[in-house]
Amino acid sequence: MKQWKELAERVALAWGILRDNDSPLTRYVRRELDLVDPSVALHAANMARVFALEGHSGGSAPIMISWLERALSWQPIRPLTGADDEWNDVSEHMGKPCWQNNRCGAVFKDASGAARHVGATVWREPNGACYTNGKSQVPVTFPYHPKYTYVDVPMDATA
Repeated sequence: MKQWKELAERVALAWGILRDNDSPLTRYVRRELDLVDPSVALHAANMARVFALEGHSGGSAPIMISWLERALSWQPIRPLTGADDEWNDVSEHMGKPCWQNNRCGAVFKDASGAARHVGATVWREPNGACYTNGKSQVPVTFPYHPKYTYVDVPMDATA
């Protein structure tokens, strides 16, 4: 039944896009992206069409954009709770009891229940190249909102 509900939602969205004219926002997004990279201008315009169709105003648009940016970047909007339904068993892949958080893939829990955020510290070189390593981990206490600390290091330094 779920697939029929999703299909109905998609049909309604497609119909809304087909019957409406492009909004000023859609035209603006397409023009701006065309200046940067014409090959993605249509894709961006399609996203703007959907956004405009939802009718967000000056009050709700910035909030929705912020939430959408986080979700599209695979970052949770609300803090992780540590609840059982947030974990996927990755023990077979890891070779030991281990669970990965399904809301933030960089958070893991071991058999003792201790959780850690493996990519919390990001090392940044002068040229902008970034990396994480074994020293990037931080312990997690729930509720937890993933945070990232950037540490500038000299070129070719080992953090």
